[in-house]
Amino acid sequence: MEQVLRQQYTKAFREQAVRLVLEQQVTIPEAARRLTMSGRTLERWVGRARQGQLATLGESRRPVTELEAELSRLKRELAEARVERDIKKKPPRTLRTHYPLSLLCRVLEVSRSGYDAWQHRRPSARAQDNARLEVASQAAHVRTRQTYGPERLQAELRADGFPAGGGRIKRLRKKLGLRCQQVRRFTTTTDSTHTLPVAENILAQTFVATRLNETWVTDLTYVPTAEGWLYLTGIKDLFTCEVVGHAMGARMTTALVSQALRAAVWAKRSRPGLIHHSDRGS
Repeated sequence: MEQVLRQQYTKAFREQAVRLVLEQQVTIPEAARRLTMSGRTLERWVGRARQGQLATLGESRRPVTELEAELSRLKRELAEARVERDIKKKPPRTLRTHYPLSLLCRVLEVSRSGYDAWQHRRPSARAQDNARLEVASQAAHVRTRQTYGPERLQAELRADGFPAGGGRIKRLRKKLGLRCQQVRRFTTTTDSTHTLPVAENILAQTFVATRLNETWVTDLTYVPTAEGWLYLTGIKDLFTCEVVGHAMGARMTTALVSQALRAAVWAKRSRPGLIHHSDRGS
């Protein structure tokens, strides 16, 4: 790094540099890098500040020449320009831990009293409403299985006592990262056009039984659950209207239907002559 003249630093600059180390807990090498100055010089300033002698630093030195003063001024302006450039590039949340507050207020054209007032100001009514609405939106998003868009979510929140405009709902959804999940396309459960063997329709639409375990009817459907959409197949005794067997799974397969039938046979110990009726499903 280019050696800079000691005479270029003003009293205010030295105090800001020392506060960066002592108050902001920034290491001396890092502070020197940000301020584009010598680390040894900054270390000496910090030592003098801890001894209470920073204010008298430089009083006994020789007067600087006009050329040295001009060079110091140019270097100081260059260093300040670099710091201002870095401040405007950094994320706002990290500025307070990287630079002295007085320097930030000057570069960002903010008064110190205004900053202090902002620090101690309570959240506005709008900000408090937004915080409550964010919690309600997240809860409704989970409760509706992440399938509601802005319009349906707006109606859901209104029913919960949180009225809000459509634009506000969209902004909050974007901020919270709430998106609708892609619902899996359902497979048709009935397909009568297949070429598989079809059993004779013994029941002939006579849905009346005279005794227990005389006629069982079965069908398959899909239902929403906490795990997502699942297929459900059930078998009912026409005489008692009791569900004698059922099975649930994520896919509509022959094994799913067979599982329900085996459960019914095991539970009721059916005898020969029982009619097991279903539609011509897939």
